[in-house]
Amino acid sequence: MKMKYYYIILLVVFVGSANTEAQRRAKTPAKLLKKVYQLVEAKKFDKLKNYLYQGSVKHLSDTPKGQDHTIGDMIIDGIKRKRDQPHDFGYNAQNLKLIIDKHLDKIKPISQELKEKGFGDREREFGRFPDLYAIAKKHPKNIYLFQHKQVVIIMVKFKKKGVKLVFWENLGAMSKDNDLSQG
Repeated sequence: MKMKYYYIILLVVFVGSANTEAQRRAKTPAKLLKKVYQLVEAKKFDKLKNYLYQGSVKHLSDTPKGQDHTIGDMIIDGIKRKRDQPHDFGYNAQNLKLIIDKHLDKIKPISQELKEKGFGDREREFGRFPDLYAIAKKHPKNIYLFQHKQVVIIMVKFKKKGVKLVFWENLGAMSKDNDLSQG
């Protein structure tokens, strides 16, 4: 009888850990943006890292010597600095909330033209990351783009890791030219 309880406890622990792992992954781009917003608002940056692409930029030719950080670190730095202006990795909570509430329908698989421009070869911005380059070549529909006004958000679905935020640009822009509530 004791052995039966042992297996039940093992099963509960296994299912519980599997659910915890699944909770750290976003299955869709919309769920990813909602989770990112929630974690940023709660200032849970360690948990946020689970939802950000962690490609190392230390080996890229345009990265200053001695810097060892990831794309995820750059996103978190933009959030913490509250770069509330047009900028790569700039952040504005109001704009992200507006995207979540009113513009999720604008998330689409990346177009062939933009895929080639950003991921097309190993010299391009995101093509320099081997895993992103491979996804662009083999599973291009797993690269998602949100593009509205000046705001650009790139998300990639990884087979085992779920959808990750790779890049955002001009999310911090708050001006008449970039009024996300219009259009």
